[in-house]
This record gives sequence, C-alpha cells and structure tokens, in this order.
Amino acid sequence: MTPHPVRVLAEQTAAELGDGWAATSSSDVSNFTQVRHTDGRAVALRGISNGYDAQGKSRPMERVNIWGLYPKTERSYQQGERPEMTAAIDQGAAKIARRILGARFMGRYTATLATVREYNTARDTDRAELERLGRMIGDVFPAGASIKASAWTCEIASHRSGRQIDAKIDKRRAMIAFGYMPMKVAKAVSVAYERGMAEHYAEHVTDTVSDPAGVEAWEGEGGAVPGVQAPTLPAPR
Repeated sequence: MTPHPVRVLAEQTAAELGDGWAATSSSDVSNFTQVRHTDGRAVALRGISNGYDAQGKSRPMERVNIWGLYPKTERSYQQGERPEMTAAIDQGAAKIARRILGARFMGRYTATLATVREYNTARDTDRAELERLGRMIGDVFPAGASIKASAWTCEIASHRSGRQIDAKIDKRRAMIAFGYMPMKVAKAVSVAYERGMAEHYAEHVTDTVSDPAGVEAWEGEGGAVPGVQAPTLPAPR
C-alpha cells in the first residue's frame, strides 16, 4: 500500500531536521504523523482536507497543519505559547524543516516546553509529599487504608467492620471524618483533637478532669475540654 503523502513528508522533514529526529505513525496511510526528537521534543503534522471532486472522491491534500506537542499537564497555556503553522506540501521538506526550526516556531515551542516540564516536576514533588503525609495517616490503621494523591490533595479511606475513617488533606491541614463511633470513643477523640489544637496554637489547657486516653474514665464526668475549668466539689458542711 502506498504511504500517505503526509507520512512521506514527515519522514523527509525528520531527515531535514537533523540527528535525533524521526517520524512516527500508527499507520502508513494515516494523515496524522508525529516527528519526535530523542530529547523529548515533538511536532505533529496533519493533512488538511481539500474537499471532494464531482464524483464525491477526496481531492489530494495540498497543505498540512503543523504544531508542537507537549507532555500531559494540568497547567493552563497562555495565549501565544503554543506555536502552530500551515504549509503547502509542495513547499518540500527542506523549507518546512527550516520553518519549524525558526525562532517563531521552535523558539516559542522550546520555551513553553521547558515551562511545562518545570511545572510538571513541581507538581510531581507536591503529589509525592501529599502521598507521604497520607500514608503517615493511613499507616495508623491496622487494616490499612487506600491512598489517592494529586498535586493538591490526598484522600485517605479505611473501611472495615465497625470502623470507617475518611480523610482529605492538603499541604496545610487535614479534614477527617470518623464513622460509627460509640459515644465514649467520640468523646475521647474530641478531647484528643482539642488538646492537639491547643498545643498547636500554644493555648493553655486547664482541664484536669480526665486523661483522654482513659476512655472508661469518661462516664458521668460531663466531658473534659481544654480551656474549661474542671468542676469543683461543693464545700463540706
């Protein structure tokens, strides 16, 4: 089967671009082809439809659309960051290659590519740190926990018989929901939370009623809350 003209043009253009460039395509008859360099740069070529003749057959393609390809990213592109151009196929590979290598195309493309790579590296670092923090919480649970991290948040979940914990953290704080807790456990968790927050904000804890670790000591005490004075017994008569 005769290769598609765009495929032929891409192979010729890759040779003109120099060492390290090669044309890649899923099919020799596809009108979409990529030209990639070993350093990660990549350019796409797609044939532009030329309409149909009187018999309803596609006319031979005369032009191609050419644009730069970037790694998958969550970064938003700014206007003018992604160069694109069209070229007549009969211009020939040598002229098209010179246009690709020019400052208007390759200069803008490589600058944007460097920005995208830097952005992705920073997000990968953020994702790894949030996953580390998520595992630090998840490792508390003997049954284990599922960890799902992005560059901005990490979700932790541990569900097993009689227990349900769901947490979501970012770089600064955590939101944790505990389910199906007996009241004694709920009180102990609340006190541990209040004590931890008081310590974080360097607040004085005046409660002396109970050790929050001793769940059994809670019954009938009315709760122990940091910053609240412990109840006093009435004076003897």
